[in-house]
Amino acid sequence: MAPLLRRSSLLALSCAGALLFSAHAAVFQVTYDDTMVLPPGLQGSDLMKNQPWLEFARKLIAGGIAIAEGQVYPKDVTMTDAIVVDDKNAQGLNSHGGIEHGRKKVRFIANVTIYEPVFGKALQKLKKLTIGGVAPWRRLYITTLVAPISVTPRTR
Repeated sequence: MAPLLRRSSLLALSCAGALLFSAHAAVFQVTYDDTMVLPPGLQGSDLMKNQPWLEFARKLIAGGIAIAEGQVYPKDVTMTDAIVVDDKNAQGLNSHGGIEHGRKKVRFIANVTIYEPVFGKALQKLKKLTIGGVAPWRRLYITTLVAPISVTPRTR
């Protein structure tokens, strides 16, 4: 009975240590630039009202920030803005200047909360990530450390 008690108390202490380890968080502002096929007249505010699109963008940004020091979970990404960079009312253009399969430049801005200090320090040093291997225009810019904050402990 005693070894089982020791193991369970050791497990409880290690869980408490993990909770204390993630008690401080840092929030980064992440800008994602890409091109998308969008109909004429669609604005960034229309994208921000679309719940499935917000979930897609959260997962895309979280998946893009996966480095050796850690990874981001979609629930830690808060979308703050979507901007259609090209003319909102124009038809999207392809690489030849035609309108078939035309794309527009878009920019998404999100706040990413990081709970691991080592991962936060690595992101402070990292300024740009390319997402698509053969799509060099898909980039994540980690522009600003918004604020280091203290949060209540949570479990994953």
